[in-house]
Amino acid sequence: MQILIFILGACVGSFANVLAIRTTESRNYIFGRSKCPKCDRQIHWYDNLPLISFLLLKGRCRQCKESISIQYPVVELVMGILAVVFYVHNSSFLPYILLMGMGTMLLAIALTDLKEKFIYESHLYSLLAFSICYRYLFIDVGIMDTLLGVGLFGGFLLCLRFIGRIIYKREAMGVGDIKMGFILGILFDWQLAVVALYLSFISASIVGVYLLLFKKKQIKILPFAPFIAFGSILSVVYGNKIIYAFLSII
Repeated sequence: MQILIFILGACVGSFANVLAIRTTESRNYIFGRSKCPKCDRQIHWYDNLPLISFLLLKGRCRQCKESISIQYPVVELVMGILAVVFYVHNSSFLPYILLMGMGTMLLAIALTDLKEKFIYESHLYSLLAFSICYRYLFIDVGIMDTLLGVGLFGGFLLCLRFIGRIIYKREAMGVGDIKMGFILGILFDWQLAVVALYLSFISASIVGVYLLLFKKKQIKILPFAPFIAFGSILSVVYGNKIIYAFLSII
């Protein structure tokens, strides 16, 4: 069963690629056949199978022989893994669909932020809709706990923006990141919000240190949306286990 779930997730990952890329190009992501970005020729359906086509074509367009971006199979693989993780977490139909919807939008947001350092409002609205539905249908916490989660997650990022402006004389946190924080805070009480924030900043720090030490890159702006997405997904699925493990240690 999990193999079928992975295949489904890879197909959804293919859509997440289309959603992210066509949004940045102001193109319709619902209608229209996929085209090679190098030669602009339509891609046949058998060359558009998630993961499989990339491997069979050895990462090159069948027609112009130009290389295909590694982004396509990586995103399909990530979404396939997420599909299995979400299924193990909650295999009931409706909560699973909502989790997949949130995962797809978070992946699309992460991709556009990496490419353009910008988060589109349309993606945030979709994420908000999925988050609200999942929170009120399947998360058994009081309204006060939700308000604390929203205030802590979004409010902390908002404070960082103001502090960064005072200390560094520039924006330390983008408006889109802050909106993400307020939206995703809907899913958490204050404890899970702390877990999500911690995982977001730890993962960003690890990547930042790696780029600085091993890639010798001076980082002016590190897109933060991918790390918010990473921390939030882990907190939704494993947050309570992380809290329990932490409390067991202390």
